[in-house]
Amino acid sequence: MDEDEPKEKSLSSGQPSAKANLSLQQAINFGEYDPKLLQNFAEWHTLSIHIQWELIRKALEIRHRQLITQYAELNNALDFSKKPYIHGAMKNVEKQLEKLRDDKEKLYVEYSNKIYMDYKTKTNLILPFKGTFLVSNGGRDASTNNHFRPADQGPQNQLYAYDFRTENTGKEKNLEDYPIFGAKVLAPGNGVIIQVINGSIDVLVGERDRSVGVGNAVIIDHQNGEYSLICHFKHNSIKVKVGDKIKQRNVLGLCGNTGNTTQPHIHFNLQDGPRMHNSKALPVQFSRILVDGIEKVNFEPIRGQKVSNI
Repeated sequence: MDEDEPKEKSLSSGQPSAKANLSLQQAINFGEYDPKLLQNFAEWHTLSIHIQWELIRKALEIRHRQLITQYAELNNALDFSKKPYIHGAMKNVEKQLEKLRDDKEKLYVEYSNKIYMDYKTKTNLILPFKGTFLVSNGGRDASTNNHFRPADQGPQNQLYAYDFRTENTGKEKNLEDYPIFGAKVLAPGNGVIIQVINGSIDVLVGERDRSVGVGNAVIIDHQNGEYSLICHFKHNSIKVKVGDKIKQRNVLGLCGNTGNTTQPHIHFNLQDGPRMHNSKALPVQFSRILVDGIEKVNFEPIRGQKVSNI
């Protein structure tokens, strides 16, 4: 597109679109990642959401490489008489890289929600505890869930994860000051234990042990393509072992403060595979629970709500 021709308003800002008589694949190879422009191609509407997202991811990577190459070429320029121009051009590329990062995060959230919008949990799940606790992280976006992050910022198995804890009074100094510390952690559903980590030592209040991020943990295979990961058990408190067949409400261990955590809480997430590093997160609908005292069926609570089993 010539500079004096009007440009379509685009996330990718000025990359070729269908109007340039390109094929969809050529547009992707040029680094066009804006769905509003890609939908101008008839082929786009024949693709599944998953394939659309894979093409967008590819275009984002290509666009990133283009900008990095531009920046390197400007930085290595030998014509010192053009240095003022080069400095401005480099600042412009930096702004484009920053915009690209923002666009990538927005698109990741948008397509993650599209992909899993209609997902229905297969396993009959309860909350992994007795009593009433606060949801400190939960939901399908970053506004209510700190686990939500772009694909280039770590494993994707915890996007829709839940953290359950007690409300803080501000007077907590020791682990024992938190009522949830030492509470029984229950199996959220039937299944088979396929992984146990039980040697991590509880960290003190306000500390983190990033060397063993999940701390003491258990993974349950629900035998239907869904796997539960429960984390941060108290040191040496896990009562199950690999190969055990368990029933819903069986005690797995005690709530602790192991791993990457600043206070005692129960972490729970559902994922589509047995391995933490390459599994994808699955939304969690708890079969029948109380949310702020009101009965909810097949419900996904969010941050700030108080929840308990019925």
